[in-house]
Amino acid sequence: MLGRTSPLFIGRKRELDFLGEAWGAARRRDARIVGVRGTAGVGKTELVERFLRTVPGVRTVRAFGDEDALAHPWGVLEQIAEQLPTPALARTLAGQAEAAFVGQALAAEFAAADALIVVVDDAHCGDRQSMTALRLAARRLRNAQVMLLVLHQAPGYAPGAAPDAPPLELHEGWERIFDSPQGRLLQVEGLSAEDLVRLAVATGHDGLTPSGARRLHEHTDGNAQHSILLLDQVEMHSINFGNGPLPAPRGMTQAVVARLASCARRTREAPSTEAAS
Repeated sequence: MLGRTSPLFIGRKRELDFLGEAWGAARRRDARIVGVRGTAGVGKTELVERFLRTVPGVRTVRAFGDEDALAHPWGVLEQIAEQLPTPALARTLAGQAEAAFVGQALAAEFAAADALIVVVDDAHCGDRQSMTALRLAARRLRNAQVMLLVLHQAPGYAPGAAPDAPPLELHEGWERIFDSPQGRLLQVEGLSAEDLVRLAVATGHDGLTPSGARRLHEHTDGNAQHSILLLDQVEMHSINFGNGPLPAPRGMTQAVVARLASCARRTREAPSTEAAS
């Protein structure tokens, strides 16, 4: 969860530099909307938390797309409204506002702020009304000291979801924003085999050999959460010298399936307001 950074953070210099450059532009009143994309457990949240530690004193607003936020309209924006210095957005949400009107009001709030970073985690699970208004606000951001970070999973279908469930992804309008002059897209890949050796040591699993790290990387694509679970559950000798695929770690598959299936189900059941471009 945002707000807590693991002491086991490994590598990611390229990604931190990427975010630092984007924030540097925003500080010069050239707003940035950055998509942070990667698979579940790859370390998107940890990356952003580590970056935020490099910019102390900057006002940061955080919101999450999850089952609670999806339970009612404006779930994500209500979280944002609670953290803004003025009650204007909260008053707007209290009325029967349309997404376009809310987006306009939100853009004005962002533009009036001095040095603001807005983080929306699990944005692919955000309620449709909030994400539509947020997208419309992002399109209006120009000369503002604002960086909007949109953390989301790569497009695809949620494991375990119903056959008629929609793909688990942001509205296509976000791709156009990420491709715009103010937009950027950061693809967060898994850790390298060398970094997995460092991760093993940091988590108290000494003895991972370079060949074992390559095997672990081949099986997990460097996904930090997946790798830590395997290091916890599989004997090091088996990782270093075994043959064949490594087992799926206990607990991870069920948790990911349940979370993504719930997200996809609620997204499917929510009234669609994403038609606005």
